[in-house]
Amino acid sequence: MEDKSGNNIGFGKFIWGLLIILVGVIFLGINLGWWQNNIWSLVWMFWPIILILIGIRFFIKNDYFLVMIVLIIIVLAIILGRSNVGGIKDQVWSKLDNTVSTQNFTNPRNQEVSEIGYEINLGAMNVNVTALDPQSVEQYKGNFKSTNGIDITNEIVADKQTVIFSEKPANFLTTQGVREFNLEVSPNKASTFRINSGASTLDLDFTNVILQKLSIDSGASSGKVKIGSKSSTTDLSINAGASSFNILVPQETRLWIESDSALLSKNFDQLGLEKKDGDYKSADYDSSLAKIHLEVSAGVSNILIEKY
Repeated sequence: MEDKSGNNIGFGKFIWGLLIILVGVIFLGINLGWWQNNIWSLVWMFWPIILILIGIRFFIKNDYFLVMIVLIIIVLAIILGRSNVGGIKDQVWSKLDNTVSTQNFTNPRNQEVSEIGYEINLGAMNVNVTALDPQSVEQYKGNFKSTNGIDITNEIVADKQTVIFSEKPANFLTTQGVREFNLEVSPNKASTFRINSGASTLDLDFTNVILQKLSIDSGASSGKVKIGSKSSTTDLSINAGASSFNILVPQETRLWIESDSALLSKNFDQLGLEKKDGDYKSADYDSSLAKIHLEVSAGVSNILIEKY
């Protein structure tokens, strides 16, 4: 393949030129509103065509013949897409559907259950947890807003109930728009939480929850955690990437903080805690009737604790 000056353009330059044109058309279409669905998902689905062309190049040395093959592939793709031959167009767009739906869930109150363990396994999204009204007839309730759904399993052994929320698998390019998990839990049951999520924004209000243990394992996240005084002892652990957390605790609560993180900002020195071997601890922690044990293992993070 030669230009007007007789120089060989080369297959590599041809591919790069084709890619630049393709990206330009995509962005032009975005600006003009041509694409009704997630165009980047479509690109992700069909990018292996580039590998096919590179493979064909090893067998076909005539660049003009290769260009004809490319044009034929493009024309066939347009014809199949517009005519929906064999339902191909419907199959493609169904896989790329990024319509956000809301899945509501609820679980009736069980008087025989005294303790509930919640495990929440999600991708990157907004996570909100708070308490139900004390007179509520539900054990828990909430909703999940995303392009995919959530699986919920319940298991009761003796007087303990285990609830596992697991986000269903989805094409990561279609998980766009609103992504939110909202959960209201019983204020009358001793509760433990394990939250495994991607980079998320967390708003966890346990003011009226008997919170015994909270474990957060996430990517680079930010959020607010408010702990009440309904449990005499609360164990809190945060294992995250570069994060920012604001933790609110009752005024009368005594603290023990263990950290092996590169904390960019913290206010532990302002809480009247004694520092020893890298830990921060209230002088009367061991004898206190209201205490919180916090373990932090994170990347470069901001951890601020406020008393209310």
